[in-house]
Amino acid sequence: MRSQLFPSLALIALLGCEGPAGPAGPQGPEGPQGPQGPAGEGEGEGEGEGEGEPCTTVRGNVTIENSLDAAAMSGVCVVEGDLVLIGAAALEGFTVQTVTGTLDIRGFMPTISVPTLVSVGGSVTVTATTATSIAFPALADCGGLFVGACSAAEEVRFPVLRTVHDAGLGITGNPVVAVVDLGALETVALGFVINSGAMTTLDFPSLRTVGGGMGIDSVTQLVTLNLPVLESVGATFGGTLDIVGNPALTTCTGALIVNVGDCVQ
Repeated sequence: MRSQLFPSLALIALLGCEGPAGPAGPQGPEGPQGPQGPAGEGEGEGEGEGEGEPCTTVRGNVTIENSLDAAAMSGVCVVEGDLVLIGAAALEGFTVQTVTGTLDIRGFMPTISVPTLVSVGGSVTVTATTATSIAFPALADCGGLFVGACSAAEEVRFPVLRTVHDAGLGITGNPVVAVVDLGALETVALGFVINSGAMTTLDFPSLRTVGGGMGIDSVTQLVTLNLPVLESVGATFGGTLDIVGNPALTTCTGALIVNVGDCVQ
């Protein structure tokens, strides 16, 4: 502001010294053209802000089960309460980033992809869907996680999930699941269970702590199990480490598992 003001004062002083050149005085209004510079900056900032969609918060529990419900939630980034999604239409135009309560997904869905969701305060439950793929590519933390009875699911992906902070993690009763991606997972507050499925490899390169019991069982095609940095199971809430019912398992990586159940050679 000062860099624009001082030149203007100097110009007025010079015009004043010329005296007879009074008619030039009306040219003074041309000075306001200078402030247009800041106006230009304001427009730039406005355009930048305008590029993003408006972000709003809904307080209370929400159920979305058709296109009208989904449209009404357009632009909502935060749900302060529980969120229930039923059927494929529930994910149309989905923009929610944070759910403070629980998230429940069920019903007919060809695929489940929730790319905007970053945090869920309560448990995430995905059950009895027809989806062949279940993906939460941005979810970093949740209170608990359960994926079960998804008869057509071939892959379950939570690639950046680091913390399950209140409850347990279960991926159970999904007979054709071939891929489970939990590569960033570090901590599970309570139990951790994976059973059934068509996985040949289970790889948890970052998992260090499971507060309750941990079980890998009845994954009949499992050949390789990697838990290279696992340090503690059951220290907080009790429980044991069980690796049983996996007849094809031949390779186990991780100091805590090499002498457990099916990993014993």
